[in-house]
Amino acid sequence: MTNPRYSRLSRLVTGLVVCAALTACGLGAAPEPTPTPPEPRELKVYMLESPALRQVLDILIEGFRARNPNYKVQVVNIQGNPAQELAALAAAGQQPDIIWTIDNMTQAMVAAGVLLDMREFARADPAFNLDDIDPSALAIGNGRTTGEPGLYMIPVSLETIQMFYNKDLFEAAGAPLPQPDWTWNDLIDACQFVQAARPGVDCLSFFNPNTPGPDWWAYWAPFMRGYGGDLLSADGRKSTLSSPESLAGFQAYINLWTRHKVARPPNAPGGDCFVEQRCAVVFFASIGIKSFRDEIGGRFDWDAQVIPAHPQGRFTGAAVYGFGIGKATRYPEAAWDFVRQLATPDAQRLIATQRLGIPMLKSLAGDPSLTQLPPPPENMRAFIDGAQYGIPPRSYPVQCGSLYVGPAQEAITQAFRAALTGAQSVEDALKTADAKIQACLDANP
Repeated sequence: MTNPRYSRLSRLVTGLVVCAALTACGLGAAPEPTPTPPEPRELKVYMLESPALRQVLDILIEGFRARNPNYKVQVVNIQGNPAQELAALAAAGQQPDIIWTIDNMTQAMVAAGVLLDMREFARADPAFNLDDIDPSALAIGNGRTTGEPGLYMIPVSLETIQMFYNKDLFEAAGAPLPQPDWTWNDLIDACQFVQAARPGVDCLSFFNPNTPGPDWWAYWAPFMRGYGGDLLSADGRKSTLSSPESLAGFQAYINLWTRHKVARPPNAPGGDCFVEQRCAVVFFASIGIKSFRDEIGGRFDWDAQVIPAHPQGRFTGAAVYGFGIGKATRYPEAAWDFVRQLATPDAQRLIATQRLGIPMLKSLAGDPSLTQLPPPPENMRAFIDGAQYGIPPRSYPVQCGSLYVGPAQEAITQAFRAALTGAQSVEDALKTADAKIQACLDANP
């Protein structure tokens, strides 16, 4: 009689031997258990809706997904005041993982507690070289504008406002082409030629579909600096919009519309007047190059030049935008892997060669692959050399807002509109703005 226990053991041993023999003979192998794929994870990116910004984001997404195939990336578009929206999302447990921000808008986000200080990630990452980032670009989006140390934003590029001009319109009018040593008076004189030769064409435009408009600080604040004034006192405790020097600068800016009549009215109909050849000059940053190339094609010849000089020097707005990590992210390591790409030569080269920004890494300064890109514009050095004239935005206490949102911005916008329409003189409009801003400064020492 066969022992049942021995029979079961015999069958088990026989099975193992057969399996081993089949494997040795190359006829088959024991099937491996099918691993359960990990659940897909999703990073949410909160950002401004813009074609150029989306192209930068696509570069980052492609690099991130190549290293993290199990992650999806969802874009959440900014609808209103970012700091308020993010605070509400955080309260609802829906704060994004990656947050787009721009220069001193970062201050409000830090105060609202929605941005993570990335210094620990930077210190622990041996491949991340913080010292290679242009210090001006780094400072504008971090300590200089937030008022406290920290790494809250990795910048995409250091953008300064320079001028794009329609060479065909200038040459057809017999006007000289803009030169690097021009003053604003030189540009205004040339504009008179252009407008006389082409009725219905405005010479200067301070807005296009990608800019906030002619009341953007990056346009008018350099005029104040160019006449010896500023928005605030050195310690930031006094609003100085109506100081004699600031008044002179702001008046010179308003005169482009009211006295010289060479600037396109803010309420003018139509889309991008530069692309449509209804204005000869537009003031914008290098991030606009790709869209101009795509939309203009070969319809007319255009180029770039550095901003003209004011009586007290050459000044232009320097704006920095970039990405940070949401403080409530569920995936901090993945979020760091996403934003750290911005400080890599590969990403910076892609951004530059796709005409989406000027590299902000010191190691890429003068790289011929970036400075010798095919035209237009032929004069890429306008954005490289012009960076030295950039001035960062001044910052207010968070309760007073910034130059983008809040009480300070509202007071300045109202002053600009009142001065431009003639509802108030420049002096009265800026004194009114000073009083509103000063009351907020005094209430929030």
